Amino acid sequence: ICSFEIVCEREVKAGDQLSLGGGGLGNEELLLNYGFAISDNRFDSVALSLTAEAGSHTVRLTPAGIPGEVVDRIEEEQDTAQFVGLLKATLERRRSVRDCLKRLPQALNFNVCKGPLLRGLKRSLEAFLEGELSILEKCLEEMQAVDPAGNPDETPAEEGGAEEQPEEHVDDEGEEEEEELAMAHF
Repeated sequence: ICSFEIVCEREVKAGDQLSLGGGGLGNEELLLNYGFAISDNRFDSVALSLTAEAGSHTVRLTPAGIPGEVVDRIEEEQDTAQFVGLLKATLERRRSVRDCLKRLPQALNFNVCKGPLLRGLKRSLEAFLEGELSILEKCLEEMQAVDPAGNPDETPAEEGGAEEQPEEHVDDEGEEEEEELAMAHF
């Protein structure tokens, strides 16, 4: 367990609220540097390393989705290989995050996480993982809305057809099948 010493630049009365400066930090940075994470952190992001013929680079996904410059580059260059690489990396990371979330309650049960400090750390790990999962799923939805030629799919609602069907829950066994279907389009 880590400990931190926080030195205030002014006098603080008992009960005063303290905050860390620097704002704009994602959960990865908060968790690694300060030992906590925030649910629904608007500054959160997921870094994915992509390897392509042109070399390796990192794409940072955010709650807003895939960065516009990445989408623009893929569309301008009609770079299907980069799109598939991004899709694969996103699917692999999502699988890993889901697996961690599934194992976390057993790995950090009440026998291991005794006391408020350790339970708080467990909640921070859950917030970190849930934040990553939310970003990854948003980006996958974004990628599914575009065909390989870069044309947005027309949804039934746009065509004046039937209402959009609710999304079905995908269990762990159906996840690989879903990923295979996503990759089959390429």
